[in-house]
Amino acid sequence: MEDRRSERTLPGDYLVGIHLLISVASAIVIWARILEIAGCAENECDYPLVGSSTRTFWWMDFLVFIVAFGLYMFLRTRIRRSWIIPASGGALALIGFLIANSVLSGALS
Repeated sequence: MEDRRSERTLPGDYLVGIHLLISVASAIVIWARILEIAGCAENECDYPLVGSSTRTFWWMDFLVFIVAFGLYMFLRTRIRRSWIIPASGGALALIGFLIANSVLSGALS
């Protein structure tokens, strides 16, 4: 009898795709926020804070996705509730996006 557990589609498989979509969309939005620097006058914007916050967000976003994806792929057939891993990764990506967006709002005004 063959083991078909790894062939079936699990709910977490869809959540990994949603997490990827959240990560890519939020990275693009943060990149688009950088373009607001063109509207800054001489001393209005905090340029070092803009640079460090965007790089920090991009690295955090990338690492959260890699860790969540790796853990999910390792545990998807071993744990019944493995869908929690990509769901929590997507939630962390959204929280990081909200924090980075608020920091950028302060630095660009």
